[in-house]
This record gives sequence, C-alpha cells and structure tokens, in this order.
Amino acid sequence: MMRFSAKLLLLACAGTAIAIATSCADLYVTNTKRSAVEQILLNSALQRSVFQLDLKEFEGKTAYIAYSLLKPQTDEELVKALTEIHLAAHGIVVAKDPKDADVVIQPSCGVLATDQKKILIGSPQLPVPIPEFGVSLVIPEIPLFMRYLRSGHVSMNYNILDAKTKKPIRAVVGLDSTCEYINWAILMVPY
Repeated sequence: MMRFSAKLLLLACAGTAIAIATSCADLYVTNTKRSAVEQILLNSALQRSVFQLDLKEFEGKTAYIAYSLLKPQTDEELVKALTEIHLAAHGIVVAKDPKDADVVIQPSCGVLATDQKKILIGSPQLPVPIPEFGVSLVIPEIPLFMRYLRSGHVSMNYNILDAKTKKPIRAVVGLDSTCEYINWAILMVPY
C-alpha cells in the first residue's frame, strides 16, 4: 500500500512539474519559410546594400537585367524586386529584351543569410527523463542574463555592360550590409 502511494505521489509531482514547465515554455513556431524577424533582417540589409549602387550616369536609359547569377539564392525574388525598385527610382526603364536596352546589369549575391548568437548566464533548457513512467520533464531555460542576437547579412555585386558591344562599363563589388535584432533578458524579464 505504501509503495502505491509513493508512485502516486511521484506521478502527481511529475504532472505538476510538467504543467508548470510547459506553461513557461517558449516555442518557436512559424508558418512561413522564414520568421518575421528573419524577413525584416534580410529585407533591411538587402535594401541598404542595393541602394548603395550609384546609378546617376544611367538615368533616363534603358536597362536589361540578367538575373541568371542569382539562381542559387533562396530569396532571389526579393533581390529582383529591390533591384528594379532602385532602377525605377533613378528613372531607368527595365527592358524585357537585351536588344532594346542601352545597358545590361548583372546582379549577383555572394551572401544573403541570417545568423544567430546567444549568450546565456543561467540555466539552459534541461530535459529530465522519468524512466518509470516513460515521460520526460523539460525544465525551461532560466536566464539570469541573456543576449540573443539575430543578424542578416548581404553582399551584392553588379556587373554593368554595354548592351550592344557587351563591353564592361563598370563592375561594382562588395556592397555589403548587416542588420541586427537583439533580445535581452535580465533576471528572467525579457527586453
């Protein structure tokens, strides 16, 4: 009888601990390929990088944009959109055919990615198995001090050619940009 009560008490304690631990859990859920923070980081860094491109000498001209060098990039469509917005802001008309253009612009993207770094002073998330019952209890992360840095990095390059002769007019290399999003927690209070 005493043995049954000890198991029941252990089960009740484990259930209470699971309820408390899961109510404090921080789940990472996203319904898109990238989270909102990742999208903001990449969009902001890419805007800063693309908008560094000086196009004053091509204002009023027609340009064909050869996007073939962007194929490896996951976010190719974002690069295309921001490049065309930047050209339109400088009065450059985008041609559908290179024969109708004054210049050919070949954008390439060496880096378009996000990183994350976390510094934690406190207790990390700890799984505690309870073998007799076949369950695992997860003690949530307890940050006394935490700095969670997420960053977006972009490095754009542009090759600008004469559309008729295919001779290079200008090569623009290393239009780099980085954006950061930082979360803090001090004594378990997030900032």
